[in-house]
Amino acid sequence: MKKENYVVKANQFIEAKGKLGLLEQKILACLISEIKPSDDDLKEYRIHIKDISEFMEIDSNAAYKLITGTLDNLLEKTLKVETIDPQTGKMHYRGVNLLSSADYTEGTGEVNIEISNKLKPYIIALKGDKTPYTKYMIKIALSFSSKYTLRLYELLKRFEGKWIKLNNNKPHKSEDLMELRDKLGIEENSYKAFTDFEKRVLKPAKEEINNKSDIIIDYKKIKKGRRIAEIEFTVFPKHVDEEAEKHKKFKEAGVFDYDEIRENTGLQDEYFSDKQIAELYEIACKVTERFNGDPVIYIAMTYAYSKIRKPKAMFAYLKKALEENFVNHYESVSDNDYEDNHEEPEKSEQELKEEELEGQLGLDELQHLRAQRSTKEGKGE
Repeated sequence: MKKENYVVKANQFIEAKGKLGLLEQKILACLISEIKPSDDDLKEYRIHIKDISEFMEIDSNAAYKLITGTLDNLLEKTLKVETIDPQTGKMHYRGVNLLSSADYTEGTGEVNIEISNKLKPYIIALKGDKTPYTKYMIKIALSFSSKYTLRLYELLKRFEGKWIKLNNNKPHKSEDLMELRDKLGIEENSYKAFTDFEKRVLKPAKEEINNKSDIIIDYKKIKKGRRIAEIEFTVFPKHVDEEAEKHKKFKEAGVFDYDEIRENTGLQDEYFSDKQIAELYEIACKVTERFNGDPVIYIAMTYAYSKIRKPKAMFAYLKKALEENFVNHYESVSDNDYEDNHEEPEKSEQELKEEELEGQLGLDELQHLRAQRSTKEGKGE
């Protein structure tokens, strides 16, 4: 067993509902990480308890009892996979066992485990064109300290680089918050007040995912009346150290790879000039120096936030959002409706147009245009 192994699951399996503890999720992930891409069938997997305990940083004296007890629990657990029947359009539900057997003998330090054959379609020989799947490194799953973090990470990892409404990713589902709670395996009577749910589940999971995983996430609360009804997530890939180092060199040398910055920040669909891209990047570098952040990630997060606001002039708004760190301000507000109580002051359409022009032409050219306009207005033209 290696920490560099990958866990590969069909997205249908990622979406499956059930209640698994943190250790149960991790052991199942360890088992799946032992499956090789070339395997065409499931087999009996031999796992050394010492390896699992070292991976999960479990005290060696307690490891045997804890791990074998968890395997006993997994033998009793099932998950419910939901699919839509292509012929009828109706929901199809399949309850699947996770393990077929788990054999262990005291003193041997190893267990022989058979994964349920019912899981075969979701973890064996997956091909993206036929069975969309999600892939992540086992060491990321093992680093999490909360069962909710691991579940939310899996759910969001499949949408990496996309803007999603998690509760609306199935056309038959309502936008009720209960859908998300159900997918996270939260008991009906736990964290019933949204403030408790956010404090105990959402915020800690967000912090842990952003600190320990390969993605950056954020969320926005959507109200229906006075009730929080939906959670909207943004999910971005976290740039590897090599990328961060490259961007640092860009900043130091004053050289910009405009197309790469566009692609990595999501700005490729905006009609920004190279001059505007450089300006945004320079602003992001100045702001992120304060918290040792990656300017590209900062632009991507701020751009995603700016799209929610639907500004009349995207460049002018995004520039201001980067300069004043709207994303950080947005995260710090209370549970009150942000749109109702914390609106940034609206600028006139003329001011927005002028800021847009300043980004495209430069300040000198813009001042020249203003002077021309003033002259015409003075003559009554």
